[in-house]
Amino acid sequence: MARTATETKALVKAIEKRRKAGRANFGTVDLLPSGRLRARYVGPDDHRYSAPHTFDALVDADAYLVTVRQEILQGTWLSPADKKRATKTSAAASTSVNELFNDYLDEGDLRQGTIDLYTYQWDRFIRESIGTEPVADLTATDVATWRTTLPAGARQREQSEDLLRAVLGLGVERRLITFNPAARTRRKRKGRDTRARARDTILLTAAEVVLLAKAMPPQRSFAVLISAWCGLRQGELFALRKSDLTIVRDDRNRITAATVFVRRSVVRSKQPDGTILAHEDDPKSDAGIRRVAVPPHILADLDHHLTRYAQHGDTGLMFPNSRGGYLHPSTLYGDQPGTLRPDSRRATASKGSGFYRARTTIGQPLLKWHALRHHAVTRAVYAGATQAELLERYGHSNIASSAIYQHADQGRDQQIAAQMSARATVAN
Repeated sequence: MARTATETKALVKAIEKRRKAGRANFGTVDLLPSGRLRARYVGPDDHRYSAPHTFDALVDADAYLVTVRQEILQGTWLSPADKKRATKTSAAASTSVNELFNDYLDEGDLRQGTIDLYTYQWDRFIRESIGTEPVADLTATDVATWRTTLPAGARQREQSEDLLRAVLGLGVERRLITFNPAARTRRKRKGRDTRARARDTILLTAAEVVLLAKAMPPQRSFAVLISAWCGLRQGELFALRKSDLTIVRDDRNRITAATVFVRRSVVRSKQPDGTILAHEDDPKSDAGIRRVAVPPHILADLDHHLTRYAQHGDTGLMFPNSRGGYLHPSTLYGDQPGTLRPDSRRATASKGSGFYRARTTIGQPLLKWHALRHHAVTRAVYAGATQAELLERYGHSNIASSAIYQHADQGRDQQIAAQMSARATVAN
């Protein structure tokens, strides 16, 4: 607010009169070059402090100093630094675990599919229980009690615990808490390494992959082969289009070489109305964008699939559903053998369909689709691929991730033993 010369002169005179009053007034008021007024005072700790903001009128500056003086007389005065700490402490005390989860989603660079998964897990296992607790009051005992309420499924328990631990880690970063009550000790986590995960994964032989592909519905047969030899993730498989293939043909129009450009993945997001919408997104990570050469022994199968089952047009989907849209995991898996649908007219259980039936046919009823990616990585290792080549071919961000997919089987171990004996015989 601009003042006239007369108003400024009167203000200076009033300030000077106030200064001459000496001890009759608490604190001092100065006129700054900007025309604003600064109020200052000496606190009980003998330090000089300025008001957190300047004033336009002398009466407002005096009112501020009167308020400060009353706080000192009543014993409630806090220095600006102490007030700031008290405000932070109050915020920490009132911040709930649910509120911290919302901040975790807002601040994280997460894909929509990941947000939907985290929200589902949080709503199901955390929000109405431990999520209502203030972050500052949460103890390791509270977390241990919460763990007893989780379902028996190891995967669900692990994902829920990891999510809570990550959210409370944000609380540690913000200094809302001094330690993470959801942290697990090294002793409890011992043994959770890549070898343990490897033992839980079924590693198919090359012959079993062929049998599995033949046991699938014809339009899904090549999905097994390209997953087992090129290592595409399920979402990447569903998003694959004919335009993503670079194909070389000979003079007889036979495919002699092919490369797959992996650059999209189908994800499913929950909409505000509760419906699930399938849409294309970037792969799992930046490393997921890659080019993968198709092994020559499945090129004829690729040609057959392109001719018979891929969608028409250059941008057609390689594995569309019956209505031309994105394939759904439930459609790929089909029905388990022995299923009897309530809405079906069948009097007896079905023999199954899709991947469920195919895996039972080859004698691997516990096989998971993701095991085909494990097969691809392991066979590449046997073929002599270096770590750098594995990272490039299969879209892993680091060596640790790649190691999870590397396995050994009995047949390979026998080959190694035989080669060792052969070399020992030559040496003797």
